[in-house]
Amino acid sequence: MSYKDKFKDRNKRRYAEKKCIAFFKEKKITYTRYGFDCLDDIKPKDFMKIPEVLRNTPDYMVFLDKAVLIEVKGCYNTVRIKASDMKSYDWWSKLCPVTMFIYNKATDSYKCATYRQVRELALDINDKDYYPDNGKLYYKIPFHKIRGAE
Repeated sequence: MSYKDKFKDRNKRRYAEKKCIAFFKEKKITYTRYGFDCLDDIKPKDFMKIPEVLRNTPDYMVFLDKAVLIEVKGCYNTVRIKASDMKSYDWWSKLCPVTMFIYNKATDSYKCATYRQVRELALDINDKDYYPDNGKLYYKIPFHKIRGAE
C-alpha cells in the first residue's frame, strides 16, 4: 500500500488496526472505537469536507488509569506522519493523552509510544518530504528509532 493506491483501497485493509485490536484483547485493555469509521460509507470528496482536526480524530480510546486516545499507524520500516496530522494530534493532546500504536508490516512487529515522543523524534530527525499526489508535507521516522513498548 502506498499513496499511489486509491484512497478506498488504502483504507479498506486496515491491517494495523487489526493488530492493534489484537493487542488490546491480548493485554485485556478496555477500548472503544473513537475516530471516524466512515471510510466505507462516504466518498473521499465528502470525507474531505469534514474539518481537518475532526478528520484526524485518533482511532481508539482505551481506559487505563485514565482515558487515553490511540492513533494507529501502519508502516513498512518507515513511519510517515503528515505535518497537518501532527497539528491535529497537538490539538487532541490538549484534551486527552495521545499514544501511537505503530505496526511495522515488514517485521510484523509493533511499538506503542506517546505521541509526544514520536513528535519529538520526527522533529529531531527532521527528515521531510512531500507526497506527490497531494503535496502534503510529511516526516519520515525509521521504525527502529522509535522507543516504546513492544
